[in-house]
Amino acid sequence: MTLKLNRPLAGPVAVTVALCASLLTLAAACPKVKDAPASTTGPAQVNLVFQGSVRGWVEPCGCTVEPLGGVHRVKAEVDKVRQRGATLVLDAGGLLFDRTEVPPAAQCQEDARVKLLLAAARSTGVELTTVGTYDLAKGDAYRAAVLKEAGITAVSANVEGAAGVVPRALKDVGGMKVGVTGVTWPEDVPAAPGAEWKSLRLKDPREALAREVAALRGEGAQLVVVLAQLSRAQVMQLMGAVKGVDLVMLGWEPGESPASPQEVVPGTWLLAAGAQAQYLGKVAVTVKDPKAPLSYDDNGARAAAEAKRVEERIKLMEAQVADFQARGDEANVKARQEKIAQLRAQRQAATNAGVAPSSAPRAFTFEALPLDSKVASDGALADQLQAYKTSLPELNARCEQDLTCPPAPEGKPRYVGTAACVDCHAEAADFWKKAVIKDAARAAKYARVPGHPNPQGEIGHARAWRTLEEAKATGNRDCIACHTVGFEQPGGFCKTSEASKWAAVGCESCHGPGSAHVDSEEKQDIRLAVPEEHCRECHHVPHIESTESFVYKEKLKVILGPGHGAARLKALLEGK
Repeated sequence: MTLKLNRPLAGPVAVTVALCASLLTLAAACPKVKDAPASTTGPAQVNLVFQGSVRGWVEPCGCTVEPLGGVHRVKAEVDKVRQRGATLVLDAGGLLFDRTEVPPAAQCQEDARVKLLLAAARSTGVELTTVGTYDLAKGDAYRAAVLKEAGITAVSANVEGAAGVVPRALKDVGGMKVGVTGVTWPEDVPAAPGAEWKSLRLKDPREALAREVAALRGEGAQLVVVLAQLSRAQVMQLMGAVKGVDLVMLGWEPGESPASPQEVVPGTWLLAAGAQAQYLGKVAVTVKDPKAPLSYDDNGARAAAEAKRVEERIKLMEAQVADFQARGDEANVKARQEKIAQLRAQRQAATNAGVAPSSAPRAFTFEALPLDSKVASDGALADQLQAYKTSLPELNARCEQDLTCPPAPEGKPRYVGTAACVDCHAEAADFWKKAVIKDAARAAKYARVPGHPNPQGEIGHARAWRTLEEAKATGNRDCIACHTVGFEQPGGFCKTSEASKWAAVGCESCHGPGSAHVDSEEKQDIRLAVPEEHCRECHHVPHIESTESFVYKEKLKVILGPGHGAARLKALLEGK
């Protein structure tokens, strides 16, 4: 069967997932899930906190006014949850890296970043993860070694040959037995049981997962959690054949922001808490009867929505009453008033339902905790983060010492720098320097920082390097590409020590390497129109608030002007 996967920035990707020959055949072949033993101690309550698709992020990029994330903020939120009761902290995989391979030049920064990331995870109390699609960028042995040092165990039902990975774990959390396993199937691996993935092998996820879930139930698990390095569509297929799972925590592309819990099959719920550690997912579980199906207590959200819907109907009826009164139609006035009385009773019932505690024998609540500037910073981790940032120029210089930047392919143009364009395009260059936006929210934020170098809150291509200087991130390889010209591009530059020579988002950032155009002065030797897809290589979450917040045509109105696409700007302003 073919599943459609929606990946941010890459568009829909069709991935064939032939995990088994037949749903029905597999469901029948799956091991029988044993009932958990009946509780003898009354209701048990526990908290689960989880993150997914962290992909190595240790701090927000700083490009947004209210950045989300940061390893120094996670601990404070988890500590608050712990104060409310027994808590298990999980990672749904994809923890270590934001890429599948680490080039030699980035090794020093990556090693330091992973060390900081896992120091924070250890301090926070993360206990379990699974094998993520980005966790093997430096090999399985590296993954296993750093997780072991951090005291984090990887669980996986279907990954075979991975060092230090166990198929399942049973945790006693405040008296409740919580069973955890994991499942992984990378998108670029052919869908066939026994498929090779780097140095590992992947077993049939349905058979493997069904076996581990059955084992956990047999060991007395009152709650079974799956850490899923799968797409949402793959999870939907998988849970159709595997019984006994309560919660699936989505760790592969969970989306930019948290989503409401989704019931995949009766009693099995899919949870997603965003990516890059911008949010934490908090789950509170109450078990009165471990044999009952798990239900979702939404803290009155559905009841509130129903009350709002009824309120809208009441307003409509009241308007009709006024209209009939004006026409002297007492019969219709009376009928509408009787209906309004019924609706008000419905509204009150919905309101009451929203404030009443759940009476379900086994239920959970879900909350996404944003890691914004309002969250307290852990002092020790904040110091470690600052030390990491300060160390980057020296660290990168060490790994870049013998680095040779790749030349442009034979017959292809190289990067020449913005200054080479000015002689012929002085009017465009002058407009480029002034094409900035004064962002009121940034200005308000910076006003609270004495002596801030950008009190007007200006943002724009021409001051992109200055923005990086203000953030003290000029030595960070993860940031430089979107604030300079030609970083790590053939015919460009590749050392952080050279970045200031290529500073700001210049002509070639959008129009491509310009040596051929400089030599010929012919239009056909440079890219004129810049497609939206190219812009989104940098203008994507977390560098922007959301995918929808970047409106391509509106941004063009800022960067087009005299000597730089004036005709195109005129057409845009005319709505063409």
